[in-house]
Amino acid sequence: MSEFCELVAEYETMNAARLAGAFAAEGKISLDRRDDGGNSTYFITLGEDIYYDPALKAELAEKVARVLRALFKKHGVTKRDLVMAVGVGNEGMTADALGAKTLKYLDITEHLYAAKLKPRGKGRLSGVASGVSGVTGLESYEIVRGVTDRVSPKLVIAVDTLAARQAMRLKRVVQISDRGLVPGSGVSNARAPLNEESLGVPVVAIGVPLVIYARNILLEYAGGYRLSDLAGGKDNAYNRSARELEDLVVTLKEIDVAVEDFAEALGRGINAAVHGM
Repeated sequence: MSEFCELVAEYETMNAARLAGAFAAEGKISLDRRDDGGNSTYFITLGEDIYYDPALKAELAEKVARVLRALFKKHGVTKRDLVMAVGVGNEGMTADALGAKTLKYLDITEHLYAAKLKPRGKGRLSGVASGVSGVTGLESYEIVRGVTDRVSPKLVIAVDTLAARQAMRLKRVVQISDRGLVPGSGVSNARAPLNEESLGVPVVAIGVPLVIYARNILLEYAGGYRLSDLAGGKDNAYNRSARELEDLVVTLKEIDVAVEDFAEALGRGINAAVHGM
């Protein structure tokens, strides 16, 4: 569960109206871009849930493909270049399995190119699940850097679950950025970053907010005050909440469906961008 290397925090306030449902003029999905320091961050915002909605999932996949094609062009990626997708996160934990599940929807072709088969009309796409250090004993960076050094992709796409700062962002936003991401940072367990500086190739991060700290939910509905301000140093409900909710991370009731739906949409979008260039 990650945060992007330089998360655009002010966007959460700026985009609150859209997230609250102001989509009448733009349909079910809107697309925004923020540029900063040579990097681009895109926000694909959904006006409603994509559960069991094939048309909405198809539209989301098209938006993901459109953003990826723009970033491919920016970084000089062509159909002849290898793109490596990385599924970041713990596949054994449903809320953190977005990256690994997305890999299962990818049309992997690099093994065919390695065998000199060259599938007609398709680009070069490989994939690897980095897992988490508690399972593999290795940092995600170590695994991804090792594979990157070996196969030399032109660009890396890293997919991971994000931790939201506002409850209204859960399952309603797909963030795509060429800033890279920091595995584990979303749950206060930051590891080595996956970005161009650390891997030597451009890294496009794709994330969906699917978890949130319980304390952030309380803060959101407390008018933005810090818990310490509301507690006033007294042993009241807010003060007790500050202690009890400090490390509590919560997710959606239908998280299994959400992960599967977003994994499918992201996978289809990646396929369309890589194979349709």
